[in-house]
Amino acid sequence: MSVIVPIYNESQNLHHALLGFQALRELGAELILVDGGSSDGSHALLWRYRNLWDSCIVGSPGRARQMNAGAALAQSELLMFLHLDSKLIGSPPLDKLLELAEMGKWSYFTLALSSKKFPYNWIASSINWRSRINSNVTGDQVFCLSKKQFMALGGYQDIPLMEDVALCDRLKRQARGVCLSYKVETSCRRWQKNGVLKTIVMMWWFRFLYRCGVSPNSLAKRYYPGINFDAQPPPSYQPLESLIQQQSFEASLSV
Repeated sequence: MSVIVPIYNESQNLHHALLGFQALRELGAELILVDGGSSDGSHALLWRYRNLWDSCIVGSPGRARQMNAGAALAQSELLMFLHLDSKLIGSPPLDKLLELAEMGKWSYFTLALSSKKFPYNWIASSINWRSRINSNVTGDQVFCLSKKQFMALGGYQDIPLMEDVALCDRLKRQARGVCLSYKVETSCRRWQKNGVLKTIVMMWWFRFLYRCGVSPNSLAKRYYPGINFDAQPPPSYQPLESLIQQQSFEASLSV
């Protein structure tokens, strides 16, 4: 299995998250990290902890672009797209995941939030019921599918927001997603930072606007104010090692 994790300005959480992913590597999984051009010192940390990952590339921001680049590097037939602020509870059912992927089916996990108190337990339960009823799955629930199926779909659509919703829509046209009882725990930080009610209303409102045909670029400008998504260059990535060597060389010239 190849586990693909997009990263952007996560230096404060990086080491702890990487340690949490080691159980997957012990099972034989390949851990691929894709940094979207962090500016918070993440590159130096990633290089320091290079024994905790298998591949790491750096380049264009945008979660869809990053995950597509990671999938292109994957050496395994089974792909798992995992967020940095999520962790798997125990060992994932690899045999079941492989069986579903070989059958051309896609799967996802049951969501838990890092706080079990109200209203976070209610939020997690609501998301799980929604996904079981209509298979509307988001990236926090972890997409698992074969590389062949992912590439046949064209990967994630190159949009700055709603990339997981767009992928789910295309997957559902082929087959209904299989929800596994196995749990993935995601951080509550989004709700804690912005407020529970505000975050819920915003997420539902953005999905409604997307369903009504509002451009993901327009939505991203509201979600990420200050970033001009209309002027994003074509995606480009390089190995972290090459970037570190380049930075070292430039530093030596400036001495």
